[in-house]
Amino acid sequence: MVRLTVSAPCHGGERLTVHHSGMTFTAALDRTGHYAAQVPALTRTAVFIAETASGGGAVAVAEVADAETTERVVLQWSGHSGLEIHAREFGAAYGSAGHVWNGAAPGAGAGQVVRLGDAGLLAPRIAEIYSLPAGQPDRSGTVSLTAEAEVTGLNCGRDVSAQALQLSGGRLSSRDLVIAMPECDAQGSFLVLNNLVEDLKIASN
Repeated sequence: MVRLTVSAPCHGGERLTVHHSGMTFTAALDRTGHYAAQVPALTRTAVFIAETASGGGAVAVAEVADAETTERVVLQWSGHSGLEIHAREFGAAYGSAGHVWNGAAPGAGAGQVVRLGDAGLLAPRIAEIYSLPAGQPDRSGTVSLTAEAEVTGLNCGRDVSAQALQLSGGRLSSRDLVIAMPECDAQGSFLVLNNLVEDLKIASN
C-alpha cells in the first residue's frame, strides 16, 4: 500500500483525478486543497499522477518492494453502475467467513477490498481493489472472483462500461467490458459476471 497525499492549496474543493498503471479514480480536494488515501500499488515502481479539474498536476513515484508478492484485482468504472467485486476465498459461501467485498466486516477473510473514488461527484470514476498475499500460511486453493451489479433506477436498461486490471505473479493485465443491464422491471435483482477476471490459484507457504 502507498500513502498518497495531495496538497494543492490554490485548488480547494476541486475535482481530483488520480492515475496509476491504468487505474483511475476521482475524488474531491477539501476546502484547503488536501487529499490523502491509502492506494494499493500495482507495480514495484509505482508512478502516480494527480491532476485537478483546472489543469494543475503533479507526479509522485514510490518503490514498493513487496508489490510482486501480492495478488490484486481491480474493477473500475465511471458513473453509477452499481458494480462491486466479490471474492469467495477457498470455497467460502456468500455471507460466510472468507466472503470478502466492500461491505464485509474488517478481517472477514485473508484478503481485503478497498474502494477508491467519491461516488458523490458528477460522473465519478470509481475503483475497487481486491488484494491477497500470494502465499498463505497452511492454506491453498482457489479464490473465486465475480463482478456483481445491482439493477437500479440509475443503471437499468443501459450499457455499463467497466474495466478489470489483474496483477498476478508480478504481471499486470487488463480487460474491457460493456455490460447490458436488464430492463427497469428487474430493479433490485443482481447481475453476476463470472468471467470478467480469472480466479486466483493460491499456494500455501
